[in-house]
This record gives sequence, structure tokens and C-alpha cells, in this order.
Amino acid sequence: MSVTGPRPFRLTGRHVLIAILGFFGIVIAVNLAFVFLALDSWTGLTDHDSYRTGVSWNQTLERDDAQKALGWTTDIETQVKTGVAGDRRFFLTLTVTDKAGMPVNGLAIDGMARHPVAEAKDRPIAVEARGDGVYLGRAELPSAGDWGIRLIATRPDGSTYRIDTLAVVR
Repeated sequence: MSVTGPRPFRLTGRHVLIAILGFFGIVIAVNLAFVFLALDSWTGLTDHDSYRTGVSWNQTLERDDAQKALGWTTDIETQVKTGVAGDRRFFLTLTVTDKAGMPVNGLAIDGMARHPVAEAKDRPIAVEARGDGVYLGRAELPSAGDWGIRLIATRPDGSTYRIDTLAVVR
């Protein structure tokens, strides 16, 4: 009388082939997912026209020197209010004073909230003058993060004053 029990496992070439194809299939799928997410989130491009930016570097330095010569002082206060739907209302108060501490009025200010990774999430900041050198800005931000804030103040004579700062949005 012979009793046959379960057959012992025997590793065959078919098992090895399936294991290798499964392993590399998973590795390739994960790599493709990472490539897709990386390309979808950030292009890696920080300047769309780097050649012209490099050529105009001396003009940038001259503009910065002229801005320092003005002796203006800026104070920025930010506040974020999160809505029920998760939207983030960003508020900015900018105070501009000259060398003598007097308020600087009559500026036209263009603002931009720049997302740290995805350019598609950049949002304009609507800025309006309130008098006595105080300007109020508002924007709807789609997500939390360390947002770059760029404000360009244009004087009536056409010259500009650039303000770059960071706003932490949680």
C-alpha cells in the first residue's frame, strides 16, 4: 500500500521566469509612475528665457542699485484664512516708507504668489492702495506651502521697485 502525500514543491524554469518578469514588471511600473508624477508636478525650468536673463544681468544690477538708492523700507504682514472647502484666502498688508520714514503713496503694485513647485498653481495678487503708504493684497491659493511672493511697485514716473519675500501657508 502506498500513500501519496502532497507533492513537494519543485522550482522549475517557468517559476523563475515568472518571478523575474514579475519583479522587473513592478520596477518598471513604479519607475514610469515616478516619471509621470515628476513631469506633471514640475518641469524643472526656473527661467523661460535664461539667455536673455544672463545677457541683461548688468541691467538687473543697475536696477537693484537704483532701488537701494531710494532708501525705501517695506514691511509685509501676511494672513491666511482657510475656508470650509479647504480654499486658502491669502491677505497681505504692505507698508512702504521712504528714507525719512514718510509713507510712499501713488504706487501701482502688481503681485504674484509663486508656488514652490508647480508653476500652474501660481496666482496673481490683487493689490490696492489704502493711503499712508499702506497697500492691501488678496489672492486665492490652491494649496499649502512656502509661497514666493513677488511684488512690483511702479511709480508714476515708470520706475519700479521689486519686493521678493516668502509666505508660509498652512
